[in-house]
Amino acid sequence: MQTALDMNEHHVRGVSVDENDKTSAVSVGYLEEGLKAIDKVVYDFFVFFHDFRIDTYDLTEEGGQIYLSLKTGVALVRGNRFPFTRYAGKKGIELTEITNSLSFTFADPFPVDTQFVYVGELKNGVSFYFNITDPSLTLKIADPFLQAKYDGKTENQRLPNGFTDKKGIFMAKFTRVGVACNIIAPEGFNAHSFTFALKSFTPEYIVFYPPGGDSLLIEFFGLTKVGDNLLSLYRFLMEEKYRN
Repeated sequence: MQTALDMNEHHVRGVSVDENDKTSAVSVGYLEEGLKAIDKVVYDFFVFFHDFRIDTYDLTEEGGQIYLSLKTGVALVRGNRFPFTRYAGKKGIELTEITNSLSFTFADPFPVDTQFVYVGELKNGVSFYFNITDPSLTLKIADPFLQAKYDGKTENQRLPNGFTDKKGIFMAKFTRVGVACNIIAPEGFNAHSFTFALKSFTPEYIVFYPPGGDSLLIEFFGLTKVGDNLLSLYRFLMEEKYRN
């Protein structure tokens, strides 16, 4: 499957910088640290990803204010431009109600057994919305539950203590028998699993919503290759634990 992103050199190479592009801005110190091993680990595991910590951005000026725009080939429906002060380096970008939600549209649906992976803050109220038309799915942290909304109904799975209001890794695998979710705390690799009954879901549109009246630091998200990639998953988790 090809998305518009496949044609974009800046993202395909992940950390490449066009020396002739004077509007490009990137955290050079972070690149020097991250270039050692992460490229192969990420590309082995993901068919699509966006790393807000090391990607390049376009700088623009308007009314004396400096803005960063995400430099990608996908359609960013909202939130592709945000104030320079919202860039947090190794912590990614800060989404707020002011900078709006962040949206991605893909040319084709991803196949069954694709896994969605998110790295960032897991605050109470954060939600991930998949697809505009039915079947659509919303996954939300509604402490003390992880909540799934689809087909006009709501499912709640209880969250254990210690997983919210901090950095975490959230994964949702869209399988033929349901949506298998995992939440991982990188500092100790504590993990908890959940399963929702929505079957054979194929994502083609994603929106990240920060909690109402609050902000959200998002570092990375991606959609994985389909197949037996357990070792690739653990290599990626090792990289994230190293970053933590």
